[in-house]
Amino acid sequence: YGQTKANAEKVLYQLQLISQRKNDMLSELVNSHFNRVKFRLFVTLKNGEVKDDCTPLVLCPDGEYRDMNYSANTASIVAAKLDICRGLQRFYGQELPIWLDGAECFDSENRKELTTATGQLVLLCVSDDERMVVK
Repeated sequence: YGQTKANAEKVLYQLQLISQRKNDMLSELVNSHFNRVKFRLFVTLKNGEVKDDCTPLVLCPDGEYRDMNYSANTASIVAAKLDICRGLQRFYGQELPIWLDGAECFDSENRKELTTATGQLVLLCVSDDERMVVK
């Protein structure tokens, strides 16, 4: 009985390693489509159980990836959303116009970094002009 139990535990452990490697490879494949954003697809709980997750993590100035909704400033969130749009367009092989709201949090110098490879990017910004001007 003891040997049978040990053999079964060994098989379960090997299956767990295979499952973990599969999850790591899937995460690498998904995240290869993005530059500023990484998606956390799985979370390992304290008891060792693996749960599905889909949390966008944004690259912060200190070089760490943190939860986009809680740890990033508005400019980082806007840039991350643009990166998600570009990544999805690369994945599907389509170049569609992107309407990006919240671009007013960038100054004119940093706004130049918000570009797409070949698609059209429409920035929705608040203007100081008295009249609405389309640029």
